[in-house]
Amino acid sequence: MFISSITSLSVVEVSKRISPWHMEHGKRVEDEYEKIKIV
Repeated sequence: MFISSITSLSVVEVSKRISPWHMEHGKRVEDEYEKIKIV
């Protein structure tokens, strides 16, 4: 449960940080996000 909490928070943090970056590297970010969700 503790790990899940950290993971969900990390996804939010990463999403906020890669938002502008996503515009330049859309496809790659989507692949990385899929990896994050799997973890």
